[in-house]
Parts: sequence; structure tokens; C-alpha cells
Amino acid sequence: MIDISNPYEVQKFAEQEGIPISAVYDMGIKFYTSEIHNMPGNPSLYLKRGDCYFENEVYDLAIKDYTKLTELDPSNPNGFHYLADCYHKIGNFDEALRNFNKATEFTEYERLDSVYYHRAYLYFDNNQYQEALADINKAIELRPDGISEYYKFRSNVYYALHDEEKALDDFDYWKSARIEGLKKMLEKFPQREKEDMLFGLFSQLNNDEQNEFLAELAFQTKVLKEGL
Repeated sequence: MIDISNPYEVQKFAEQEGIPISAVYDMGIKFYTSEIHNMPGNPSLYLKRGDCYFENEVYDLAIKDYTKLTELDPSNPNGFHYLADCYHKIGNFDEALRNFNKATEFTEYERLDSVYYHRAYLYFDNNQYQEALADINKAIELRPDGISEYYKFRSNVYYALHDEEKALDDFDYWKSARIEGLKKMLEKFPQREKEDMLFGLFSQLNNDEQNEFLAELAFQTKVLKEGL
């Protein structure tokens, strides 16, 4: 079974087999269901099957698997983190908040920044902008040089709080950071895979975003040429 926690691997496998991505997760569900039948006390299997259900937007069954994970392994923060994500998806604010709060208690959790980021989204969707700002600031504090999307989201929070100057600063930072991040990511792949990945990214954008992407690409190309 491929690594379903890696979206790129899932997409690549789906393209190779000529099947939709959802079908890959369906295969994962069947595989982990069989494994659970043989090893019903293994918490990692419920995590992996729950991830498949989540990616296919079957949130009720994902909730069951993540709940089982927390019962079998209450020291695993993933269960509470992903339960919160599921409840957020189905609009259950109270349960989402309760599980996010539980996940923040695991101070050594390697994805603690993501918990604060997702809880910030929950607050934002509930129009609690000051709480959202506090959480996204915590996420950035935990990973100051990490995920550029944090700055894009904080830009939205600042805009909702009518702080246009800080909103623009974060948005500009996000645009420059994503270009650098893309360069570093592409350095790891051969040329053909780089082209495929860029085409995939480009095809996911709407018309305005594609025009912006091409303009930014032309600008970066000009800067590189002038610097040589």
C-alpha cells in the first residue's frame, strides 16, 4: 500500500493507474479494514483508515475511527487534532473546539503549530477574529520559518480586523515565501517531474490566479537573467 499520508504520492499513483484520487483512498479503506479485522487493537490502523475517510469527505466514519484511536491510544494527539478537523468540517463548533483544546495540551506534539492554525480557522469561521489572531500568531511563533500559508491566513485575519497595513505586509510576505518554497521543493525533483508538478499547480488556479502566476513567473525570470 502506498503512503496515503503523502498527497503527492497519492496523486502520482492515481495518474499512473488512470483512476480518480478518491479511488486510491477507497483502496486504502479496503486495505486497512482488512488489517483491522486481523489486528483490531492496533491504533495506527484506525488513524490511517480515518485519514482515508477524511480525504474522501466521509466525515462521520472518520470521526468513528479517530474516536477509536483516542480510546486505544489517548496519548496520541493526532486523534484529537483530526477529530477537531472533522467536527469543524461538519459545522460542530463546540466539539471541534473541545478537541482542538485537548490537542493543544500535547506541548511536544510535532504538529502543534497546525493545531493552532486549524483552531484559528475555526475561530475565524465563527467571526472570533481576536481569538483567531492569537492562535495564528502562536502557530507562526512555533514555526517562524515554516509554512507560508500561515501568513496568508493572518493577512485575512488582519483584514477582518480592519488593519489593512498589516494585512498587506503579510500578503506580500506570503507571495515571496511561496516562490522561494516552490524553488526549494522543485530542486529535489528531475526536470520532467518539475514540469508535471508546475502544470498541476497551474491547472488548479482560476483565470485571475493563472494570470498573476504567469506575471510573477515572468518577473522572476527577468530578475534571474539580470542577476546573471
